[in-house]
Amino acid sequence: MKKQKQNKKSFWGIADTVVAIFVAVFIFVFALSAVMVNYLEDETPSTSQGNTNQGSTEYPTLYAKEVKAAAEKYGIEEERIYAVIRVESNFKKEAVSSADARGLMQMLPSTYESQCKRLGIEYNVEDLFDPAKNIDVCTYYLKRMYDMFGDWDHAHAAYNAGYGNVKKWLKNPEYTREGKLINDKIPFKETRNYVKKVDYYYTEYKLANASNNK
Repeated sequence: MKKQKQNKKSFWGIADTVVAIFVAVFIFVFALSAVMVNYLEDETPSTSQGNTNQGSTEYPTLYAKEVKAAAEKYGIEEERIYAVIRVESNFKKEAVSSADARGLMQMLPSTYESQCKRLGIEYNVEDLFDPAKNIDVCTYYLKRMYDMFGDWDHAHAAYNAGYGNVKKWLKNPEYTREGKLINDKIPFKETRNYVKKVDYYYTEYKLANASNNK
């Protein structure tokens, strides 16, 4: 009888320990979930002043005032600028890539400096994190790439991989057909995917805009 009582005490002791561990794990998971929610909320891009139309989560239209100004200034559709921002940074103005490209439209400091010289404006590397300046200069550069190649897929490839690479690829019949890059043959996998993504989001933004204007 004494042994049975000891066994019962041992059983309930183990059960209490298991319950305590379960409760501790539950509390830990709940706390971790709360931290992740706060983190994701902090990662949501803020809107600029005067921007009342944020669009959907998948196709946001943040920084509308800045995008509209750059589109009109350089003769580019707003949907194309939104597509580039969506692919480059997902509208995170403080984004920095592993290659040190910065800001909404992800430009390297060295490229930004050369474009500032072309535009005759003061260069300050921190301006890459300013939505208005980033969108303005990067849109100018994107339009330069289009003017250089006369094709938007080529322009986007050049924006991602550098215009020197695109010029080299265009000379190679392995990557081209009738003077145009074959997207699936672009040597850099990142650039292949990049061009496809920008094309996809550009089309989706065009459709969304057409739907909103009905």
